[in-house]
Amino acid sequence: PLEFPPHVLEAAKKVPSAIKKTELKGRQDRRDRFIVTVDGEDAKDLDDAIYVEKINDDDYLLGVYIADVSYYVREDSVLDKEARERGTSVYLVDRVLPMLPQRLSNGICSLNAGEDRLSMACEMHIDRQGKVFGYEIFPTVINVRYRLSYNIVRAIIAGDEEMRTKYADAVPMLEMAESLRLILHEMRHRRGAVDFDLPEQKVILDAELKPIEIVQREHGDAENLIEEFMLAANETVAKHMAGREWPFVYRVHDIPNEEKMQDLAKLLANFNVKFVPGEEVKPSEIQRAIAEMEGRPESRLVTTVALRSMKQAVYQTENVGHFGLAAEYYCHFTSPIRRYPDLLVHRLLRKWMDNPLLPEAEAEKLTDKLDEYAEHSSERERAAADAERATVELKKCEYMLEHIGEEYDGVISGVTSYGMFVELPNGVEGLVHISSLMVVYYDYYEERYALVGSHTGHQYRLGDTVRIEVLQVSIEDVTVDFIMAGENAGVREHIRSQLLARQSHASATQKRRASRSAS
Repeated sequence: PLEFPPHVLEAAKKVPSAIKKTELKGRQDRRDRFIVTVDGEDAKDLDDAIYVEKINDDDYLLGVYIADVSYYVREDSVLDKEARERGTSVYLVDRVLPMLPQRLSNGICSLNAGEDRLSMACEMHIDRQGKVFGYEIFPTVINVRYRLSYNIVRAIIAGDEEMRTKYADAVPMLEMAESLRLILHEMRHRRGAVDFDLPEQKVILDAELKPIEIVQREHGDAENLIEEFMLAANETVAKHMAGREWPFVYRVHDIPNEEKMQDLAKLLANFNVKFVPGEEVKPSEIQRAIAEMEGRPESRLVTTVALRSMKQAVYQTENVGHFGLAAEYYCHFTSPIRRYPDLLVHRLLRKWMDNPLLPEAEAEKLTDKLDEYAEHSSERERAAADAERATVELKKCEYMLEHIGEEYDGVISGVTSYGMFVELPNGVEGLVHISSLMVVYYDYYEERYALVGSHTGHQYRLGDTVRIEVLQVSIEDVTVDFIMAGENAGVREHIRSQLLARQSHASATQKRRASRSAS
């Protein structure tokens, strides 16, 4: 849905825009703490804030403060039902479709600097090994000192004098935060967590929403800092609720399918990387294999295949752990403005605080309800991801319309019986159809991820660098076709006509199938 229904907007208007003193009862006051938010430059819904201090030479206090959305969005209210149906905010290439109306998401729920805000706190004591040896979860009131961006924090950590002077009072805490980040990251690495550090593309649009540039999203130390702290809070909350044996919504990631792992092993064998998955592969084994590929041209492609070999993470009430994070307990607690399961987690924490001993019959009834909400949230998450991906791919195609006939160096990102996919440095992927490899007949060898010339032995393998020319772009089909660079005009026209004929035939077949299905 692009817009909120009138009755939902009306309900949002009734939510106060400021906190009353009476609402602070039962909350610990953390307004004296030097708490900051760290987000992207253009973020407006700020639902997490952090605080770090050194307790002694060995131990840290990490405070993670999350917007107390459940206080404003009460169970089964108009706002709650709308949020539950949406399941998540959707970040399309040209707009954001929020889960909650802006009056809440950018207003009273957002942890805006200089304003008192209600939040749910998870304060953790962490030792040098990254172990959480003590924690407290409680409702609080905070007042954020600075609204920092990733760029600002990145500059401060890197030693930028201008930024360190401008935010001089924040520098000591951010330096402690960086030290703690390294400790937590090393702990997760020892545990065997798999880091799928794949580059993401961002399409830059002009005022008319026309794509003018495709850039790489930066994901450096500042982003990792917040990521590590949120992971710590999510694990702590999940472990806490599991220990209380309370109905709960976990974020789980099951063990990969053995067949998929065997396929990954075959791919790695092509690059002389040994990977022997057993019945229950460990995340550390995948981590090691990916690490062995680091620095090689095929590294990104192997990481992509490894990621696709995994099962999807989902929400559910039964805890089976999180394979990718090598975590026994995990949940989503840190983004209640943007994700409904996080809002549920906050609500469940408050229910537990109010009534730690839940009768068995009530627990069963609540679990049944949570099962339904968790499944719906997983479905909405997948739909949102598909929509986000589709709009990015569409804008990439629009961008490439302006570059037909241009040549690029790209990497073979996929090999099939009908050709090979080539990814350009800007993230655009296109197909070199096998019919365009005109001089030599090529056989497809699935286990080698290669097309091999039947007489010459020349091969195109996954990960090889090739030079291509952009032949044509179809906005309707959201596809880009490449040919090998250097083909003459006659060959180009012949290939184009073949591709058009094939697309026309495919379209006609699709229409016939649709017609038969309808009848």
